[in-house]
Amino acid sequence: MNEIKKISFIVVAYNEEKNIANCMSSILNQRELKNSDFKIIVVNDGSMDKTADIVIDLSNNNKAIQLIDLKKNMGRGFARDAGIEKANGDYIVFIDADITIPENWLVKVRKHLEQYDAVGGIAVPDGDVTYICEKFKLKPKPMPHTTGITGSNVIYKGEILKKIGFNPEIRDGEDTDLNWRLKGAGYKSKLLENLIVTHKENISFKKSLKRIFFFGTGATKLFKIHKRFRLPDLIFFFFLLLLIINVILLIRENLILLPLLIIFPFIVGFGHILHKFYIKKNKLISFILAGFVNSIFIMFYFLGRIIGFLYK
Repeated sequence: MNEIKKISFIVVAYNEEKNIANCMSSILNQRELKNSDFKIIVVNDGSMDKTADIVIDLSNNNKAIQLIDLKKNMGRGFARDAGIEKANGDYIVFIDADITIPENWLVKVRKHLEQYDAVGGIAVPDGDVTYICEKFKLKPKPMPHTTGITGSNVIYKGEILKKIGFNPEIRDGEDTDLNWRLKGAGYKSKLLENLIVTHKENISFKKSLKRIFFFGTGATKLFKIHKRFRLPDLIFFFFLLLLIINVILLIRENLILLPLLIIFPFIVGFGHILHKFYIKKNKLISFILAGFVNSIFIMFYFLGRIIGFLYK
């Protein structure tokens, strides 16, 4: 088992005044840090709340905490890359500011660092259903992420991450991009399905729509870069094909497939909820309402994907 002597934690934060202190506390509570030389680098990505002030207060009491204060929101790719520039050590860890990790997180990932170059856990609930989870009080499933490890909680071998790095121009999907480039370079990663971290986020319906839209544009940009198919890509391209066919049929005044085009986002929306949450009899109405709301999100995701093709 690899011994961790020197390690850097990077916490990317954007308007996380309600969560940043808990995130930092969960990092400082790691058992392994008692015998390690460590530092925590918080990258404040242009927050408009008191995130930076809270970090400064915490750093006054702990010299291991450092702040990179970006005055403008640059996106996660840029923020993660900025953190890497200041990081050093045998290992570099990313923990998002809305994540709290169990005190044995470092112990668990360390067991796999001889065989793998990057190791992470599962965030619950996943980022695309946080609003649904909070609004309708559904119980999320600890589902593996579609692209394996994510930037929300992951440890990398420092030398490798310094060499490969995040793409600072990618605002969304920067971790997926890195995963594919790591794999292409022959490095191995491991998602620990028994390592669950808590994702706590305060997000409105309006902000969720905006986020899902940009998830869509980001997913299309990633597809254009890497030409790799994931399940979300297959679902979107089926929708796109259905849309194109309907446009052709409408020109010919044929509406035979229009109902399928209208229903498809609802099929995907409800299927997504079934995949992400447990169904309980006493929550059946909430589950149905969540399905309808999620179907609206799916429509914005599809729109974002279409708009993504217009970007260079």
